[in-house]
Amino acid sequence: MSDWSVKDLEYWDDKIMEIGKSYNLDWFPINYEICDYYDMIGSMVYHGMPSHYGHWSYGKSFEKTHLYYNSGLTGLPYELIINSNPSIAYLMKENPLYLQILIMAHCIGHSDFFKNNRIFSQTRPDNAVSRFRSAKKRIQKYSEDPSVGLDKVERTLDALRAIQFQTNRHGIDRLSHREKRKRLIEKINQIDPGDREEGSEEALARVPIEPDYDVLSSMIEFGSHLSEWEKDLIGIVRDESQYFIPQIKTKILNEGWACFWHYKIMNDLELPQKYHIPFLKSHNQVVRPHIGGINPYHIGFHLFTKMEKEQGMEECFITREVHDDVSA
Repeated sequence: MSDWSVKDLEYWDDKIMEIGKSYNLDWFPINYEICDYYDMIGSMVYHGMPSHYGHWSYGKSFEKTHLYYNSGLTGLPYELIINSNPSIAYLMKENPLYLQILIMAHCIGHSDFFKNNRIFSQTRPDNAVSRFRSAKKRIQKYSEDPSVGLDKVERTLDALRAIQFQTNRHGIDRLSHREKRKRLIEKINQIDPGDREEGSEEALARVPIEPDYDVLSSMIEFGSHLSEWEKDLIGIVRDESQYFIPQIKTKILNEGWACFWHYKIMNDLELPQKYHIPFLKSHNQVVRPHIGGINPYHIGFHLFTKMEKEQGMEECFITREVHDDVSA
């Protein structure tokens, strides 16, 4: 039996937002979805995106997680929030009130990071949900098209998902083959014919003209032999990858920032002792070091805590705005 109601959540959410604003945090509005553990597992395997296209691998992940959870072999994450405007976050019915309060404070940190970190600047959160929904509808259309069919769609998606992160990871605009060839011609023309390196002109005939890490974009550019639906699937997978890559690149900072702020906000809330002590226990479980592995929550939380102590809060906000995990 839950020890909370929706009114309780609204009350504490208002107080959390008031404290967050007093620290000059700037987050997207957050819509909270209340679900049971079964729905939470479903949201997890679809990365929290309610309009994500279907794929057999998600069903496999769901069954595995569901089995492990019911067998007591694994738990479920306290929170799940997606990078969109407004942000969408999930609260499990089974969570006690103190944990729901902690999660809402944690989500404000995540949403602030999504909105302000430069690595996320090209993820287009304003239309993220609608983009994923449109992609889902197009994939369903191809699957139901007798000239294409489900088998072809699944085989193509399987192949593309195997190389889904072979795309632009650094937010730098990709030059087309034609643009690269034009630049190379200009470079060759600036060199005296007698000083040109052997084979420099033959390089103009290469396709691609230079190594291209963005394999998915290259497939679209040079895919004259591909049908339109295949090119569309490549574009869908590429767009999804570029949406999720910033979360991969900032796992430590993103989780550290959220833990840093939920800890501050929860202490400022002046919670009753019956909530504050369980909160401290849960917090310590989240940010404890993992023997033989890396806990991004542990590293990120202590990174920002140390930074605030030694360099001030301003440096924390600068780090949140400009860095990814490697540069930090």
